[in-house]
Amino acid sequence: MAAVSCVLSEDQFLCSICLEVFTDPVTTPCGHSFCNICINKHWDNCDHCNCPVCKEEFSSRPKLKTNTFMLEMVSEFKNKPQQEDTEYSESDSTGAGDVLCDFCPEPKLKALKSCLVCQTSYCPNHLTPHNTVPRLEKHQLIAPVENLEERICPEHSRPMELFCRDHSQLICVQCIYSDHKSHNTVPLKELCMAAVSCVLSEDQFLCSICLEVFTDPVTTPCGHSFCNICINKHWDTCAHCHCPVCKEEFSSRPKTKTSTCLSEMVSEFKNNLQIEDTESSESDSTGAGDVLCDVCPEPKLKAQKSCLFCSTSYCPKHLTPHNTVPRLKKHQLIAPVENLEERICPEHSRPMELFCRDHSQLICVQCIYSDHKSHNTVPLKEQCEEEQSELQQKIQERKEKVQDLQRSVELSQENADREMKEGVEFFKDMMKLIQQSLDQFKRSIEQKHQEIKGKAEELMKEVESEISALEQRRAQMEEIWKSDDHFHCVQTFTSVKPAPEMNDWTEASVRAPSYEGRVAIAVSELLIRKLNPKIKKLFKDELKQAKKHKVDVTLDPDTAHPNLDLSQNYKQVHPMNQKKNLPDTPERFATLLFVVGKQKFSSGKFYFKVQVKEKTIWGLGVTTESADRKVESGDKLTPQNGYWDMFGGSNHPYLWSSPEKVGVFVDYEEGLMCFFDAETSALLSSFTDCCFTGNILPLFCPGNNSKGNNSAPLILL
Repeated sequence: MAAVSCVLSEDQFLCSICLEVFTDPVTTPCGHSFCNICINKHWDNCDHCNCPVCKEEFSSRPKLKTNTFMLEMVSEFKNKPQQEDTEYSESDSTGAGDVLCDFCPEPKLKALKSCLVCQTSYCPNHLTPHNTVPRLEKHQLIAPVENLEERICPEHSRPMELFCRDHSQLICVQCIYSDHKSHNTVPLKELCMAAVSCVLSEDQFLCSICLEVFTDPVTTPCGHSFCNICINKHWDTCAHCHCPVCKEEFSSRPKTKTSTCLSEMVSEFKNNLQIEDTESSESDSTGAGDVLCDVCPEPKLKAQKSCLFCSTSYCPKHLTPHNTVPRLKKHQLIAPVENLEERICPEHSRPMELFCRDHSQLICVQCIYSDHKSHNTVPLKEQCEEEQSELQQKIQERKEKVQDLQRSVELSQENADREMKEGVEFFKDMMKLIQQSLDQFKRSIEQKHQEIKGKAEELMKEVESEISALEQRRAQMEEIWKSDDHFHCVQTFTSVKPAPEMNDWTEASVRAPSYEGRVAIAVSELLIRKLNPKIKKLFKDELKQAKKHKVDVTLDPDTAHPNLDLSQNYKQVHPMNQKKNLPDTPERFATLLFVVGKQKFSSGKFYFKVQVKEKTIWGLGVTTESADRKVESGDKLTPQNGYWDMFGGSNHPYLWSSPEKVGVFVDYEEGLMCFFDAETSALLSSFTDCCFTGNILPLFCPGNNSKGNNSAPLILL
């Protein structure tokens, strides 16, 4: 089986009670792990024994034994840092002046050169790529040196390739944007810092029953771990429940639950195994477009990673030092890419890890001391973070806009539902009243018809009774007539049985009514007694709401037509036959007898009232501030041209009555405009879905007085 490893961090070995690396780890029946001392102290201070993590209570205090698997993991983890430090010191102390190659397997060869860019020492064999690959030829090679990690910034974990003259201190490129900002700095070289981890092999994750990597791992009371299915199948085939490893017997069959800590380790191991298998299979074969390893001799293998510090691509074999040598572990590895030389400054042969915002250009650390001196430069990471932040902000703004739009839709739906509900109720009431009137109308017609029918039937009954008597007399007469005894016939029906007295039906009759006019009467009664009061109440309520937005409006003399005369308080306007001599400005109406108010409205609701008493013709409305004041005919007074108005008066053919006071209400955002009879509350006219833009102004027209019967003024109330 191929060797597979799993790198685990210290966080995965911490007890959730003491927050330190496990000491004598044990696992509770619920599957969570703690230090033996910690969990027992916890239970000593509690009335009931429960799990500090999931809070599951146990009926009796569990008898805990050391989790053998966890103990091995923790032991190896604790020993690993010490081993790495020891191995590192031994490889450094192989002899005076001897530095070993970081790429060689054991036994390592003596290094010929150290690369300050890669932070790696190479023997002559592994130094070949630096002498043959163009982008690596520019790396700075020096005589082999030890302790390259000492050249790493302890704060930013970046190579200390600069020197701060103000503090006489070695610093990294990140330092000049933090503690050493605006200081006098000069360039130096790159290195990196080591890290500590715990590497576990596949053998440590095997179930001792199925000999496969754990699946749903559980821990028995004796401290050993198995797959949940494996241990339960084992107990199913045994007379007594015991541990397959230590043979300890249990008085009753344990209730097993997944060990959370062990399950996390196994899950991470399986993920690493899958990733390594995938990467390994992908690196086995090369094809068109594949990135090749720069270190391999011909034929080169497919690269698994590219190192941005070394500017080199590595196959799995040659990537090993980056996974094992402490100072190489912090190098930035990415998916293999071609043309790594494009990331190198062509002028200084250094990695371009800065961004000049003044020139929107990628630069290296040397550039900030030459062509980009005193420019606004930032590390690439900071630039990426800022661009991501800006992008996220734009996304967030648009999400908020979507939410605003959605809220508007929801509010529109709520308002529509409310208005629709009120409308449905109103019209249902109206329909109910109409239906009642219709029923009453039908009843009255039917009642009249029944009266006529009854009278006719009574007369017909009397007539039919006489017909019956006459027919009986005729039958008797025919019997005698058959005997040819005319004497007896005449004697019988004139003397003995004279004809009975009969009514004179000449003048008797029943008049059939036409019922004409009854529909008009029924409709009139419906309007006067039922509909009009309800409609008036509706209009009255609407007008009452409109009046809450009353504004004070005055006339603008600079816009009045020369044939209009305004009062001194600019509250009245009436037409004149004599034209004033006024300047023809763009604001002034030149043809139509109009004047606008001084007040401008670009949002909200407003209401104003105008007296139109004794006017034969008048006009009211609103207009946009930008509308053409030189329109020559009323046909041009359309919403498309920025005019919303209505005309009325005693001579107006479309109004049923002549109001004396008119109220004008406008809802700018709703695009609604209503004209009310301010005294009766009747709705005279309205506009809906008006597309108001910019400022709108009240509009007034007192009409022409050429016949002398329209001299009364419009008065703003």
